[in-house]
Amino acid sequence: MKRILPSLKIYRVSLILCVVAFALFLFSSQKTSSVDAAVSPVLHGATIAKGCTSPKFVGDAIDCLIQVGYNDAAGDTISVDEAWDIQDFGGDNVRVPASGNLPIASVSGNTTCVVAGTLPCLIGPSGSVLSGLPGTALNGSVTFSENTYTIAANDPKPLPDQGNAKVHDLCDNPNTSGCDQSQNTIQFTSQTTIISPTPTATNTPTPTNTPTNTPTPTSTNTPTNTPTNTPTPSPSPTPVGCTLTQGYWKNHQDNWPVNSLTLGTVSYTKQQLLDILNQPVKGNGLVDLAHQLIAAKLNAATGGSVPASVQTAITNADTLIGSKVIPPVGTDSVSTSSVSSLVSTLDAYNSGTTGPGHCSDGPVIVVSPSVTPTLTPSPTPSVVGNTFGLSFGQLKQYLKSLFGL
Repeated sequence: MKRILPSLKIYRVSLILCVVAFALFLFSSQKTSSVDAAVSPVLHGATIAKGCTSPKFVGDAIDCLIQVGYNDAAGDTISVDEAWDIQDFGGDNVRVPASGNLPIASVSGNTTCVVAGTLPCLIGPSGSVLSGLPGTALNGSVTFSENTYTIAANDPKPLPDQGNAKVHDLCDNPNTSGCDQSQNTIQFTSQTTIISPTPTATNTPTPTNTPTNTPTPTSTNTPTNTPTNTPTPSPSPTPVGCTLTQGYWKNHQDNWPVNSLTLGTVSYTKQQLLDILNQPVKGNGLVDLAHQLIAAKLNAATGGSVPASVQTAITNADTLIGSKVIPPVGTDSVSTSSVSSLVSTLDAYNSGTTGPGHCSDGPVIVVSPSVTPTLTPSPTPSVVGNTFGLSFGQLKQYLKSLFGL
């Protein structure tokens, strides 16, 4: 009996080990079967990206580009079916265009799209022959333009927008299966910074009483200067046919011939232009160039003739500035060395070295009396040679005392 008991214990342990080994086998078999039965997902589709020129002013048109590119890991061809934009996304949700699709601005790579063409169009992988595409060095992409929406004063700032495109997979690669050909919408959300216009203050001049001074000197053989009416000088708004420096325009805003100017491609109000003129250069060539460009454009608007070389400099300055927004309205900058030649040309024009010449330091004063003052001399002159009965030395001394010369 004692010999049988150890054998029985060994049998029981062996049986337990067999059961555990069988259980592990079953678990392993089930796990392997589940992996083998899984179907790998077929990745296909397209990418979308969007960018807008920023900042913009109220009243400007939005300037955005939306690009749809190829992103199909299975190598199928993608059809781009629709493309549109939504401005004030999450607010008014204005669809642009109201119906139809955005215009095609450019294409690249492997695609059947053409500029100004219509949708749908196809985009494919590099070297694709599955749909008869030409096969270029790059995967296909198509870019749409959006520049018809005009920014309103009540639009949110910044202005949110969303680019949209509908695409579907042609599933034309014979090596893939289970491909989904349903149409999908891809989207990209961005925003445009909006600069509100600064209201221009209206100056209300306070009338100034001009006292009438009627000197009446009484002396023997001395004429009596009795003006019938003392004229009030009336300043002209601006000198005509000459130029003034940027310092003059900065300090004489009431004499400006315009209330706004465009520098580069950005329009500025009068107050914004004055802010720029008061902005120190501090090594920023954009501010330095803007000071002279503002003065040159104000001089031209006043009637100062513009030589061809100066007009070329104005055009080149606008081109260089482009869409950059000048401080303190914006934060853009360029080096002073890149604008030094243009600054010198415009400064020479504004200071009168070139062009029609520099005006006086202030506006021309035009006296327009309603009645011409008359001098009534004594009837009996004592000295031949003048009509006042005084010697020239006496006359000179009299005029000094009369007019404080």
